[in-house]
Amino acid sequence: MSATPPNWPSGIPIQKETFQNWSQGITVFNVWTCIPQSPDDVVTVCNWAAQQGWQVRARGIMHTWSPLTVTQGESTANVVLVDTTKSLTTIKVMPASGGKPPQVYAQTGATMLDLMTTMESAAGGNGSGSGFGFAHIPAAGNLSVG
Repeated sequence: MSATPPNWPSGIPIQKETFQNWSQGITVFNVWTCIPQSPDDVVTVCNWAAQQGWQVRARGIMHTWSPLTVTQGESTANVVLVDTTKSLTTIKVMPASGGKPPQVYAQTGATMLDLMTTMESAAGGNGSGSGFGFAHIPAAGNLSVG
């Protein structure tokens, strides 16, 4: 067994990990999982995968029942998961400017709790200075945005 997949891009950490979803209905051992440090790293991994004939799939906190990432019993020999929860977690609130309303930017690895906390404390929500929010969210805690 090699230490990395063939021709793996240097500088992007990768290791084999167990994927287990929140409901524990899907457990897949030894799935290559990388930790990009930047959006550019994600592009590098996707370009590598296209050249090598591999598949790239996003992996967040794994709070899911869906088999979209991996499925029980699936061969993951040519699959690499991109764990966005370690480094792609930036959340920015941009105030209204130039006629544009306030905006919020969140990378896919940020948690819903961090996003909601940031939005709640941001000035300018609804013109009241009391923050922003969503009318409905799937869960406030241990969910990644992406």
